[in-house]
Amino acid sequence: MDKRKIRLCWLKDDKPGHLTKIRGLIKALSAVSEVTVVECYVRWRPKFMRRVLAFIPIFRKKYPLHYFMKLPHDSTAFDLIVSGGGATELPNARMSKLFDAQNIYLGSLRICDSSEFSLLPRIDGSQDARVMRMTIVPSELSRSKADLEAKRVFPQSLGKTWTVLIGGDGSGISWTVDDWVGLAIGVIRSAHEAGVKLIVTTSRRTGRMGEEALKAKFEASGLLASAVWYGEGLTNQSPSLNAMIGHSELVCVTEDSASMVNEAVASGRPVLTLKPERSTLDSLIEGMLCQLEQAAYIYRVKQLGAVNVPPKTKVWTLLEDDWHSSLGRQILNRLDKMKELECF
Repeated sequence: MDKRKIRLCWLKDDKPGHLTKIRGLIKALSAVSEVTVVECYVRWRPKFMRRVLAFIPIFRKKYPLHYFMKLPHDSTAFDLIVSGGGATELPNARMSKLFDAQNIYLGSLRICDSSEFSLLPRIDGSQDARVMRMTIVPSELSRSKADLEAKRVFPQSLGKTWTVLIGGDGSGISWTVDDWVGLAIGVIRSAHEAGVKLIVTTSRRTGRMGEEALKAKFEASGLLASAVWYGEGLTNQSPSLNAMIGHSELVCVTEDSASMVNEAVASGRPVLTLKPERSTLDSLIEGMLCQLEQAAYIYRVKQLGAVNVPPKTKVWTLLEDDWHSSLGRQILNRLDKMKELECF
């Protein structure tokens, strides 16, 4: 049977996390349909109008659409409008009306009503008929893609490894140097007991002092197989996140980064998550992590200094390699149901 053809308009902002989510969504749709993508960049002019329109609803439909974005030259109607991130929320709703197209928005609603969207994929539950609950936030990563990237970047195997993805302050979490030292000690001890080496990467949020403390501990451990220290700058020779995850049989990731946790789960690897004991996460991320732990996709470490890997008897839930196809079919089925409802 021929695949459904979808002409899709992607409204883009400049946030890497938002772009990653929509790329994953488009990959899911492309797995079950023939998708043509037109990209449109959203640029609010002036920037403060986004806040103004949030407080003055009457102006939302009158504010010229070309002030948000440069409209596509092709006047052919779109079948679907997709976007993620607050800057694209109102333009998404407006474009849907303009082209009489269905639309999908990934993000929290700040300006618009849910009725202005065909589908709102979310990881948190809701009774709204337009909300589709997802297991994880979409991304392009899968087990096979991670494996291929690892083979390309690491043609000579590093042996058995774990990957450690380190974020920093954010999402309600604040790290101290002592916390970073505790994390390093706990991971090193557990890796030593398991007989594996470590691949470590930090981020812009780790901070200079935190990164220096981590680097000193991991390099002194004798277990460091590869590392990317953000503060030292990235080069063309730096292994990608996908390659690092793909080479490893287990991923440790700090809980302050929902995107890194989701990428790790998407790779089909067992995932350990870490945070300082005293921290209180934002409710949205806390809810996401609780769901993932209940479903056995992740194991949340209780103490940084005691990073204990669950016993081999633990049954992990590992995401299937074709999870994009499953998500794509789920999205199309929900869009079809919403179209049927709109016809009555």
